[in-house]
Amino acid sequence: MSVGNLKTQGDKGNNWTWQNAVLQLLGQIADCTCNGPAPPYVPPVFTAFSIGGQPTTVEVGTTIGAGNKPFSWAITLNDGVVPTIDIYDNTTATTLIAATPNDGSQSVLAPAVNLAFDGQSQSYKGIGNNTSPAGTFDSANFVITARYYEFYGPTAAPSASSADVRALPSNRFSSAGTAFNLNTGTVEKIFEICLPPGKTLVSVFDATAGFFITGSFVLSVINVDDAAANPVPYDVYRLTNAVPYAIGHTFNIVTT
Repeated sequence: MSVGNLKTQGDKGNNWTWQNAVLQLLGQIADCTCNGPAPPYVPPVFTAFSIGGQPTTVEVGTTIGAGNKPFSWAITLNDGVVPTIDIYDNTTATTLIAATPNDGSQSVLAPAVNLAFDGQSQSYKGIGNNTSPAGTFDSANFVITARYYEFYGPTAAPSASSADVRALPSNRFSSAGTAFNLNTGTVEKIFEICLPPGKTLVSVFDATAGFFITGSFVLSVINVDDAAANPVPYDVYRLTNAVPYAIGHTFNIVTT
């Protein structure tokens, strides 16, 4: 609409048509209909999806017990309308609950899962039910993965059993990377690095002394129980000194 073409332009005695044109123009601006494209639709999106208190890495042999699991999530609606979500078990291709209200949390009954092998995983996701327009959208997967532990540290006596290995002062999951440090302290003279299947010792560098000591570690094999008490053959690399270190040393360890 061109306001300048109104017949009553300049008619100060009767300006109703002028005022009406201005009101129509303002209405068009408010409705975003001023000969321009409508703004693009922004879909809803999950910004979080998890199970409360559930670690994403567990030891091989762990059973995630059957029972109610405290799922929680967050969704940014943007231009969507999301009244409900589904909670889905990716591993078994099963919907655990459908159309639960989108209120950010829900306790859901899930079956037991035993993660018996290194790298075995259990995966869940949320599925948002959008009604504007009708459709669904997924959260990121919440994945629980089983990994072996690596055990290491100083010890008063050479490890001879699963219990001895598991009692070493330090451990970490084998998925944590290929490099870590062992601190000797000044009390013990025996130091062990115990690695699960698929991992081998590459090098040990005594950062305090400034040279490699890899060849000083002697290899043996001990069966170490996993979380389900299944014996797993571990490579045990052991350094035995004549006396404890006078000052603590740091060993830089590299594995495969």
